[in-house]
Amino acid sequence: MSDSRTTNVYGRDFHGTNIGNEHNTQHNYYGSVTGTATLDALRAALAEHADRVVALGRTGDEQAALRHEIAATRRELAVDPPDAAVVRNRWQAVLAVLGTALAMNADVAQISQFVMDLFG
Repeated sequence: MSDSRTTNVYGRDFHGTNIGNEHNTQHNYYGSVTGTATLDALRAALAEHADRVVALGRTGDEQAALRHEIAATRRELAVDPPDAAVVRNRWQAVLAVLGTALAMNADVAQISQFVMDLFG
């Protein structure tokens, strides 16, 4: 395939040829499309995926840190209205523990997209 595809993923551009066929489908849970996430969708995603995200920690200390940051994020999301800077910083702390490779996990990526859509 000679034509190039560019995909923006969380502020990073990946350039290259399309792998697979020309008809790719992206599934977004909770009906999220970039720019249309809701607080309820983010809360639900955190509740649903928290255990799997914590399990990505490579050590007991990492898992404890992930559990702490996710719990703190969920507490902040219960405040009306949540502080955008706190939510962003807490989720960035989760991503920092996971590192680049694990941050691409589908559960983590979905929550990251909701955080970006809602809080920049």
